[in-house]
Amino acid sequence: MFPLVLRLAPIGLLLAACVAAPVPTISPKPPATAAGPAANPAPPKPVLTERTPDSCRLASLQSLIGQPSGNLRTVRLAGASRIIPPGGIISQEDYQPQRINAHIDQRGVITRLECG
Repeated sequence: MFPLVLRLAPIGLLLAACVAAPVPTISPKPPATAAGPAANPAPPKPVLTERTPDSCRLASLQSLIGQPSGNLRTVRLAGASRIIPPGGIISQEDYQPQRINAHIDQRGVITRLECG
């Protein structure tokens, strides 16, 4: 017969495995000093160009919405313009704030105007 200690040893080992591990403590960061370069990090540079409202003077051209795209040529524009067909892809690499983008539908009617 096994002694009582040898019979209870496996139970003791199983119970020892169930003990919760100690939680590591996180020490607070030391305060930043004004002398180091990390104290005043440079602000991040903007990725996209900030768009100014009405940079291509759209306020005076809102009457063109609902008109045929040919009417865009009859209006005196401050800058360039381009006509964007339905489903047309616009590249932001070619963004020009003074240019007028005229979005048209399948019939060639201007549905939206925007700068870019």
